[in-house]
Amino acid sequence: MKLILLIFLSTCTFAKTIRIAIAEDVYYFAPAYIEILRAIYKEVGLTAQLTVLPQQRALKEFNDGKFQAMAARIKDVTYVSERAIPLETPVIENFKYGLLALKNSPQSRLEKFDINKFKVLKVRGTVMGDIFESKYQLKYVSLAKSINNAIELLKRNRADFLIGSVVFNRSKEVSDNLHFMKDYQEMSSANHIIAPELLYLKPQIEEVFVRYKAEGKLHPSKLIKKD
Repeated sequence: MKLILLIFLSTCTFAKTIRIAIAEDVYYFAPAYIEILRAIYKEVGLTAQLTVLPQQRALKEFNDGKFQAMAARIKDVTYVSERAIPLETPVIENFKYGLLALKNSPQSRLEKFDINKFKVLKVRGTVMGDIFESKYQLKYVSLAKSINNAIELLKRNRADFLIGSVVFNRSKEVSDNLHFMKDYQEMSSANHIIAPELLYLKPQIEEVFVRYKAEGKLHPSKLIKKD
């Protein structure tokens, strides 16, 4: 009888609590979004346990089934994750990403150039970096541990460009040092991602996201931190 009761309680706990992986860049650039996520899941009867992880680990552990959702990833994450189900309502619309160069560098003044003649950095674990590399069949790609590490590598002439997004420009460190190139720009959106385990709740979660969007709670000016 005790065993049956324990199994029942464990099932109830699992059903009411979900684990959400938050990539470090999302946590850094959009801290207000974290509390919004808690509120959204509370409205559908779930308690959200949020864990901040390096980008690569967040995606891997989501793919391994250790998390039932990811706070936000570009919608194209479906190319690298069979478990990823993006909500239709984006957290950030018109999510532009592409190449960043050091301000006032020779590279920053280039137009209509062949990217495969240059060395490119991508931050470890970024989906947009993986997709960009695949699309353009990049020949010379190196990994940076973080955005700040990438800036240091660019300053030391270890690379010519960084694959990044305009969201990064809201960081003072980035806006002071990097220039977003006109060539090789890509457009996507940043969406909340759920796993198949939450598919049954997708309509309810979507409904709350739509309402929050209409109320302005998901406006970039409220979500994204500016240093």
